[in-house]
Amino acid sequence: MFSGIVQGMAEVKNVKNLGEGRRFYIDIGKFTKNLRSSYSISISGCCLTVASLNKGIASFDVMPETLRKTYFSSLKKGDKVNIERSLKLGDEIGGHFVSGHVDCTGKIIKKTNMKDFSEMDIEFPQHFSHLLIDKGSVAVDGISLTVVEAKKRDFTVALIPETLKLTTMGFKKQGGRVNLEFDQMAKYVAKLMGK
Repeated sequence: MFSGIVQGMAEVKNVKNLGEGRRFYIDIGKFTKNLRSSYSISISGCCLTVASLNKGIASFDVMPETLRKTYFSSLKKGDKVNIERSLKLGDEIGGHFVSGHVDCTGKIIKKTNMKDFSEMDIEFPQHFSHLLIDKGSVAVDGISLTVVEAKKRDFTVALIPETLKLTTMGFKKQGGRVNLEFDQMAKYVAKLMGK
């Protein structure tokens, strides 16, 4: 479980095919404290298990289902990803509960840069539209963000300077892909309502 408060970025050092899946080697550097294999880390919003750890380089095995639901099939050496260590009991929840189970990818259809802030319009599959409301929460590449405006096929989020500096949102452009996880509470309510 995560809070969507991304702690920084890490670099993909290598990618290897692993049957139908992939193995990613990511330089997580300063985020290795008290970390060992079998622990979970959010990589751009996707909960991945550390398979091995060697001098700050962690490897993660990604199955075909994850490659289908995320943009990781296009992830390559040199790319940057967001990183968040899992929550511990007693940690402050600064964002919202994020499971790291990505629902789908979205496409940035508009990015408006202001002096210090940015706004993004993100297109997503319409059948998820009932899970978004204005001022609700959504995880975009693992970042807990507030929905400014929710529409049937896209939604708008606003990005503060800290988010632009610490995460991949600072350099993502129009046409770029993002991993999306819709709010867990919205999913449970939708299921109870039969949607």
